[in-house]
Amino acid sequence: MPKDKAHPLAYLSESGAFLISRISRRPWLEPLYAISLGSQADLRLSDYLRFLRDETEVKVVAVYVESFMAGDGYLAAKAVREITRSPGRSVIIYKGGRSPAKEGSGAEELDGIGVERGKKWTRGEGSAEGTEERERSERGEWAAEKSAGMSVRAGAIAGASAGMEKRMDGGMDKGEEKKPEKKTEARPGADYELFRAVFEDAGALIADTIAEFESFVSGALLLGGKRVGGNRVALMSNAGFECVVMSDNLGNGEERLEPAAFSTETMRRIGEALAPLGINKIQDIRNPLDVTPVADDAAFAAAAGAVLDDPGVDCAVISPLPLGPVLQTLPAGEGHREDMEDEGSIGKRLIEIFKATDKPFVVNVDSGADYDPLCAMLEEAGIPVFRDCDAAVRFMRKWVGRRRRIWTTPSRSMISRTSTRNGSPRPTARSG
Repeated sequence: MPKDKAHPLAYLSESGAFLISRISRRPWLEPLYAISLGSQADLRLSDYLRFLRDETEVKVVAVYVESFMAGDGYLAAKAVREITRSPGRSVIIYKGGRSPAKEGSGAEELDGIGVERGKKWTRGEGSAEGTEERERSERGEWAAEKSAGMSVRAGAIAGASAGMEKRMDGGMDKGEEKKPEKKTEARPGADYELFRAVFEDAGALIADTIAEFESFVSGALLLGGKRVGGNRVALMSNAGFECVVMSDNLGNGEERLEPAAFSTETMRRIGEALAPLGINKIQDIRNPLDVTPVADDAAFAAAAGAVLDDPGVDCAVISPLPLGPVLQTLPAGEGHREDMEDEGSIGKRLIEIFKATDKPFVVNVDSGADYDPLCAMLEEAGIPVFRDCDAAVRFMRKWVGRRRRIWTTPSRSMISRTSTRNGSPRPTARSG
């Protein structure tokens, strides 16, 4: 694929079949790079990540990984950190091999940074850049950093304990002499939580399902040029249940989305948009905004434009349920008067709004296969599309939360701490 016609996306996958399947499900989404890692006998995941780190035209790196070669997990997390610190760049990861059934996959005893027990690096393997750090990792010189980084994130990890930190320090308590290593049973649950904490700390978006992975990839890619401000979200639909469900998925903690309070001017504009249909007389104008199934293309779009113009709104999830006849959401055809290609249709109007605003928003289209053409039209125009309103909110929550965390708070990451070698301090990197 010529670079000028491809999207700024790179796939890294330990499975070739996984790679092909993802590309086939998004035929409109042509990646710049699609790389199968295979057995990682020569080049490791971290080597490819460092390559993509320097390929600045790549804005989204999508990774499927099952295992880490010895010492490579830490290096991979470090490379992820370096990528995500760049404006408009994201890393999406789906981790396979979480269950005890996946024996020998690397799910066993990842030690939080991907160190597989019983394996050693061979001098000269992989890239030269990582050789020194791999050797240091094997000698345990990164142990203090690992433990410190884990301690910072411990409160966010279910079941995090001194035992995890002990594992990360090579199985030793303070003052305890190192004992011969014993073979340990797989602890995939704990290992996965540790993996998740480290890579989230590095700035990656971790997908829990394959479907979530796909939506995260397209969402992060299409929103890459939008401004990430605060976490004040506007929720809008023509279906009452969606307003309720979207509110239920705003989250907690540092990644929570806060419902934006509409300004007086915004509520006035929304009222004017809905007045010709009488909706303003039967519905309160508030966030979440339920414009009811009565809202036609013009009214729905005018209300959406008013919401996105509000200075108190940082992002939005907009859900025009297409099943009613008042919205033009079907291709022109016999048996109905809809035409989604009409310039006055909701799809065309939302595309114009998306082009005009620097605020990120996604569209939810909760519908069947008849409305696939509408979804394709929106996606090809650059708008992230979801088919369930809760999934749409979860993506926006995680994507906005991750970007805000990277760019608005000082880093306390394991991979940004000062370490020493031969008495010389390493510089501490902080997020922007």
